[in-house]
Amino acid sequence: MGGFGVGFVIWLILMAVFFFILHAVIRSAVDQSDLTREVRELKERLYNVNLNGDLSARPATGGESADPESEDLTETCPGCGNRVRVSDAYCSDCGFKLRD
Repeated sequence: MGGFGVGFVIWLILMAVFFFILHAVIRSAVDQSDLTREVRELKERLYNVNLNGDLSARPATGGESADPESEDLTETCPGCGNRVRVSDAYCSDCGFKLRD
């Protein structure tokens, strides 16, 4: 039975090394992806908006309202910077959750 115990320990060590290498390869691939960069940029943009409340870092898109009277019923989406109605639960442009 002594050989079985040693073989099991060696197998366990090899499996640990295999999964560590697999984890490192997958993490490297994810860290280098375009999606990861976009998520980081969005996170930084939202963090900056939280700090100084300024959306000027992102240019306005065509979703903004041209009617000045409707400005009272709208607010700026923190996800994309477009105007959304105060009553909206989600942004219609980016899908950002505005309310619970």
